[in-house]
Amino acid sequence: MRFKALDRRKLLRGMVSGSLVSVGLPLLDSMMNNHGTALANDQPLPKRFGLWFWGVGAMPDYWRLSTTGAGWVPSVGLGALQPVKDYVSVISNTRHPAVPVVHYGGQAYLLTGRYNKNGSDQQTNQYGSPGGPSVDQIVAKAWKGKTPIDSLVVGVSSAYQGSCCGLPPTQASWIDNNVPNHHEFSLTGLYKKLFGAASDNLHDALQRRSILDAVRGDLAALQSRVGKADKLRLDAHAQAVRDIEVGIDKLAASQCTPPPAPQDLEILPTKEPLSERNRLFTDMIAVALSCDLTRVFTVQFTGRENDTVFWQVGATQGTHTLSHNGDRASIDKLNQAFKFTMGEFAYLLEKFKNTPDGNSNLLASSCIYATSCIGNPVSHSYDRDLLLMIAGGAKGTLKPGIHYRAGFEMSSAVALTALHAVDVKLPVFGSDGMESSRPIGALLNA
Repeated sequence: MRFKALDRRKLLRGMVSGSLVSVGLPLLDSMMNNHGTALANDQPLPKRFGLWFWGVGAMPDYWRLSTTGAGWVPSVGLGALQPVKDYVSVISNTRHPAVPVVHYGGQAYLLTGRYNKNGSDQQTNQYGSPGGPSVDQIVAKAWKGKTPIDSLVVGVSSAYQGSCCGLPPTQASWIDNNVPNHHEFSLTGLYKKLFGAASDNLHDALQRRSILDAVRGDLAALQSRVGKADKLRLDAHAQAVRDIEVGIDKLAASQCTPPPAPQDLEILPTKEPLSERNRLFTDMIAVALSCDLTRVFTVQFTGRENDTVFWQVGATQGTHTLSHNGDRASIDKLNQAFKFTMGEFAYLLEKFKNTPDGNSNLLASSCIYATSCIGNPVSHSYDRDLLLMIAGGAKGTLKPGIHYRAGFEMSSAVALTALHAVDVKLPVFGSDGMESSRPIGALLNA
């Protein structure tokens, strides 16, 4: 029996504490054509684009791969990617001539292709800034108006360089030349944005009442109109929303006790719940993409020149400080922190892989560009030392699961490849000797 097709934009609506709330829906069979390959109105299923950023690079000897081409074997540093390696392409050995002010210039060129030496960095008003929009915002502008939210931009760690006295965290997303994009560091802030709540008291109200209670009538009416498979999918979607609510509540409860009073100049958190925050942000992003609330997202796991303390691996100093120590013990902690970071990147990829999208999954529909700001953390090198990755299938445009060892390609060719994979076909990405006009053909299907 074929039920009446549903509008892809349908929302479940209700009221909480005097505020209108809404819950988007996953892609249901009743929104699709008979083959699950397009929407019922024959519009193609969308691609999604993501930027995943971490700071302070990675030791090349720890992540470099011993094999090239398809079926690459993960190194120790990239071991967490084993379950999803068939969706991940690693690009190594790219050219990247020396740039001014290492972390700043490196991030600028890798994310925007341009560096404005006269720009005002938002932390210190020196060292310049990115000279154009970052890749995520290039895509968001190209896709503007296709979804209710142009892009989601979140930050996991809020730690910055310890010597810079509590300045706000850096930004990975840039709207334009010298114009940083707002990053959402609040889990409840992102939750409110996704579910359309205007009331500042929403979170308190949700301690007593789930958002699902508010939309229960709408949900029941919808379930009476769809088939068995869609009913099961709606149940799973409702559970995913509730899991996010419970996770936020648990994390908030764990942070109710104030930390010990700071000593000396240590004014940054030393025990950030990195994994818990990252995974809750990831779960919400997966729901937002699945519901087509947005098609573009950015996760800044750690900032450009961060001093995030990876206490989870026994570190007592931040990564930027460790990178300048240069001793064996510090390098070992940097390696462990990187391995932990890749575990969190793997969580996002596995979450997307396990999220249905039509007759496939969210990861197969996505293109995710992953990079840091430098290559070798100790030497602060770029050339031939950068780890760059593109994950996902982009609905068949990408050839995933490849280790591509570059020959003469600039690092900017990787970002250009990611843009072309989602049909944002800039003729050139970058400037000032860092530009690339040809995407990496080995990573793309014709």
